[in-house]
Amino acid sequence: MAQGSWILGRAPGYFLNGNPGWWTPPAGPIWSKARRRDEEEEKVARTERVLASLSEREIKIQESCNNWRRQRLRPLSTSFLFPAALSPLLIAISLLFLFFGEAKGFSSEISVLFSILALAILIFPFTTIRDRRIGTVKMWRSMLSAPFILIAALCIWGPLQFPEQEVILTVLLDATSAVFLISSSKAVSKEGARLLLPVSLDTKLSVLGSTINWSKGIMFNKSISPVRTIELSGEIINSQPFIVLDLLGNMDVRWDPLHYSIRKNIHNVVFSIMEENNSLANQWPEWALPKPLDEESE
Repeated sequence: MAQGSWILGRAPGYFLNGNPGWWTPPAGPIWSKARRRDEEEEKVARTERVLASLSEREIKIQESCNNWRRQRLRPLSTSFLFPAALSPLLIAISLLFLFFGEAKGFSSEISVLFSILALAILIFPFTTIRDRRIGTVKMWRSMLSAPFILIAALCIWGPLQFPEQEVILTVLLDATSAVFLISSSKAVSKEGARLLLPVSLDTKLSVLGSTINWSKGIMFNKSISPVRTIELSGEIINSQPFIVLDLLGNMDVRWDPLHYSIRKNIHNVVFSIMEENNSLANQWPEWALPKPLDEESE
């Protein structure tokens, strides 16, 4: 297929490197004059600086794995700034109503309401933006805290009533929000990528001494630590089968397996898997390769 179609939300020629606009920082706050006067050349220059810095943090693929390609994934941290900033404010308001609300004539239920909002504004945006890293993985982990919202609603406005429930529920929800905020902030702050190898449907791959038939979906995963999992899966993109190598980090968000911030023992496992299967590669399809420089400059 010619380079003319968008694939997985990526413009033609940017299947591997991602759309440049994903890494274009704004010139200033939304209300600033700098943003309104922002010129296209300045945007391009900022993007180039960001991408150059990103490349310096990426470990290059070894020659022994030269058929693999890194596919950069859309950054998540910028989209998560608003809920991450607003949730602590809602927690503080809930505690103010908890300790001082009744003395001022406010209902004790208001503190629980703000606590519910503080948790909800973290869970649901986080769950939504995870799709930007090409699909969701083990979504139930992101939603583990959601039942607390239902339980709190049933206690305050439903049949589940118990003494001092406002105090207990407010503290429980606020503590859950704080833990979720810390974990999700770590999850989205890492730069994401996955490693791809084009293969045929009848491929047999080797993984740490074992042989596995290629198939769609998860074929292999290995936990390196409680929050680090290496995963191999099969995926068909635009009629081309791929082996996909992922590193799942906090809350199962995909991180770049070959990033300088990732521990060396993980790099060693990743390179070992890549070397074992490098010879299985088919020719890379033209639509998946980056645009030639002369085309980008037109």
